[in-house]
Amino acid sequence: MLHNMKRKDFLVGSEALTIAFSKCQRSNDNESLTLDKWNFENDCLIHPPITRNQNVQTTTPDLVHNDDEQEEEEVVVDHEQVTVSQTTLSYTEWHFSVVYSDTWQVPVLYFQVQQSDGQPLWRQDVLGLLSLDDEKSNDDSWHFLSQEEHPVTGVPSFFLHPCQTSALLNILKTHNKVSTQSLESSSASVILSWMSIVLPAVGLPFPPGVYSQVQDFLDLDNSSK
Repeated sequence: MLHNMKRKDFLVGSEALTIAFSKCQRSNDNESLTLDKWNFENDCLIHPPITRNQNVQTTTPDLVHNDDEQEEEEVVVDHEQVTVSQTTLSYTEWHFSVVYSDTWQVPVLYFQVQQSDGQPLWRQDVLGLLSLDDEKSNDDSWHFLSQEEHPVTGVPSFFLHPCQTSALLNILKTHNKVSTQSLESSSASVILSWMSIVLPAVGLPFPPGVYSQVQDFLDLDNSSK
């Protein structure tokens, strides 16, 4: 039987987790790929934007026009299928947050991606940044990366679909020593373990040193209660 996370568990665990993160040695710039500056606002975990220097491949529609020498020939073009791809090295800005889903009863990772000029990236461009195979995305092999309005901000955002998160949480709860922990510490430990698994899926490593520091603070806080 799968045990989903209750909203109360997520809220108290998230608050405890942000306190533990705040006690750790943090990176000093927003270009660090380690997400260690989480805040708890509006019932969700929010991280300040980070910038990444990446090869961005953008795809835009292209209109094809006949040259003067070809005016007499009839050319049929399906404009919806004609695109131009361009790869440039530029900075991208990523906004990450974790929101509790009342439908799935699990935490969900949301993020927005935009170029340095503020232009948001399309789903296929984000898939390219994540080094996923665009051909596979056409047959929904990568359906776990979905898009919808952010449940808190209302901004169109990508999110990792939570269809398999319940099973993952069940495994994490089994391996974490939650029986000897307070509600805050046990829930925070599960969310921390979940983060260490899902963040690499979007190209963000979760260093063992950071994980250990945060978990140590959670354990210390639990032992003092």
